Amino acid sequence: MIVSAYAQAAGNSEWFAYLQEEFPDLEAKTVAIVEVESQQLLLFENGHPTASYPVSTSRYGIGSLKGSYKTPTGLHYVRRKFGDGSLPGTVFRGRVD
Repeated sequence: MIVSAYAQAAGNSEWFAYLQEEFPDLEAKTVAIVEVESQQLLLFENGHPTASYPVSTSRYGIGSLKGSYKTPTGLHYVRRKFGDGSLPGTVFRGRVD
């Protein structure tokens, strides 16, 4: 399922349950959806829309081919966060500041 399909389902209260069904380890209550067509990031908290932000996706289009520099489609989630609590502007190389 591509990202756009999640955005289209956002008005349906069952979409978050679908995510949890498809990804049982998903514990996130905050979900960000990138809508490529409108160049918007949609933010949802507990299944309800809370904000939207303009974004820019790849000039090479969308696709999942490794090394293509395209905006990947599909569902992605954060497994680990590096730098949480670091000072703004911190530069990381190899996940080390």
